[in-house]
Amino acid sequence: MKKRHTFAIGIPIGLLVFAIGREVCLAFAAQSWGTVISEALAAVGSLRWIDTTLATGLAAVAAAYFSVRAVHSQINQAERTEQRRNDAKRAAARAVLPLTLSKLCGYAKDSSEAMLTLRAVCVSGILPRTATLPQFPAIPDAAITDLKELIEYLDPGDRRTIAELIGDLQVQAARMLGIEADRRGISSVTLHNIETYVGDAAKIYARSSMLFDYARGKTDIIPTTISLRDSRTATHMVNIYDHDLEERLSRRIFHQINSDI
Repeated sequence: MKKRHTFAIGIPIGLLVFAIGREVCLAFAAQSWGTVISEALAAVGSLRWIDTTLATGLAAVAAAYFSVRAVHSQINQAERTEQRRNDAKRAAARAVLPLTLSKLCGYAKDSSEAMLTLRAVCVSGILPRTATLPQFPAIPDAAITDLKELIEYLDPGDRRTIAELIGDLQVQAARMLGIEADRRGISSVTLHNIETYVGDAAKIYARSSMLFDYARGKTDIIPTTISLRDSRTATHMVNIYDHDLEERLSRRIFHQINSDI
């Protein structure tokens, strides 16, 4: 409490004490000590019902105070228990995260390999309708479940990186499935489309790789950005060996991931 507040509160209290003291002094000056004390005791005795009511009220206030304290204590205990439970679940989700990321990196490699196979048979920038489509990999269901559980126990500021990874997986899977639909329709699958889908796979690999240090406990900070060097590493790891394509895709991935923050 600030000094001016203390001073402001002290003034009326001081005036009250002064007034009471003044009246007491005047009473003793006008009558003998015995008379004043006798009259005071008689006055208190005549207010016996007020004393009883006051005592009952004070007891009720005290009971309410201790009841409120007990309720607050129970709430705090429940919150601490819930916090410990959440911490344990977050630790469990983090413990399996390296395995989840490894599965996603493998999925990204398989996806890139399928797309590169189609890229190799393109003619004049178009995928022939007679080309045989490879078996496209499926997103590991357990990986999505693990990422979802991790998001539930992360702080709000840390959830976005994981959410972006899940979003990339959905977009990439939808695009691969769209290749077959386009071939059955009037649309053509172009070389540009296929190279974009290769970039999708490399982006998933890059996002997964950037989480490994957090997953392995080397840091408690979930990264939100990536270096150009790491982006180039991701394109190389998904078997993109064409220098021009690797350079274009690595720069695109670098800008896409860093612009998501």
